[in-house]
Amino acid sequence: GEARNDLALEIDAYLDAETKEGFDFRQTRYEFDGRSRVTDEVNLGYDFVAYDIQSNDPRIPSQLVRVTAATSFELGESGNWRFLGLFGLGTASSKPFVDGNSWYLRADLTAILQVNRFSSWIFSLYYDGNRAILPEIPFPSVVYQGALSRSFRFQVGLPFLGLQWQPGPKWEISAQFLIVALDGEARVAYAVAPKVKLYAAYDTSTEVYFVEGSSERERIFYRQRKAELGVEIEASKSARLQLAGGYGFNRRFWRARDITDDEEDRIDIGDAGYVRLEFNWSF
Repeated sequence: GEARNDLALEIDAYLDAETKEGFDFRQTRYEFDGRSRVTDEVNLGYDFVAYDIQSNDPRIPSQLVRVTAATSFELGESGNWRFLGLFGLGTASSKPFVDGNSWYLRADLTAILQVNRFSSWIFSLYYDGNRAILPEIPFPSVVYQGALSRSFRFQVGLPFLGLQWQPGPKWEISAQFLIVALDGEARVAYAVAPKVKLYAAYDTSTEVYFVEGSSERERIFYRQRKAELGVEIEASKSARLQLAGGYGFNRRFWRARDITDDEEDRIDIGDAGYVRLEFNWSF
């Protein structure tokens, strides 16, 4: 039957680098996330991210940790409409759980209008107290999800764009872009064997954390770009392993309340290679 639990573990270990001012910098990133289907209508999701940072720059925290947990649930159906909700709690800080200012709420209301078998409109109002942009207010979202063929699906709207394309039986191409934060990723994969894929990927990401001792509205932002080559192995029907090497560049920290504010106390980090291990398990 369908898996009721999905778990993923990821470790990114970077080589040594230096800040623009000549301070040492090295990071290791850990992430563990999962989803559990409690009932047919209720799901529980959770995510743990931790940065272990070694640097002699006193402005850079030695750790950054984010923990979130949320439940999503069906609210009902009416004709071609389906209604969903989500509520959660998170903390993101250099000292999680201890820093009272680091706690935030997550809440979503979503309405899906099924146009036909392959297309739908998705209307959402979502609140994220640690969102990079406008964290204090609920944010509306309108996305059209459709398909040009069985092998080409797309999503277009605000604030999200995406596509999934299989130009051939062994090829997979995907991309997604979050407009409001200018974050996105793209990936091209090729199946060299029935259970083995080689892939190339590009990623731009921004993560946001509260820093203990700073003003209540101030947060530390960390943005980087990555280019990666790797192999994905389907070890079994329920387990998948990724091994990859990549290059992180355009990395920087800065302090602000909102991503649209001026970048105060900016710290530019030098480029560095990394290795990444990811394990996914469904059961």
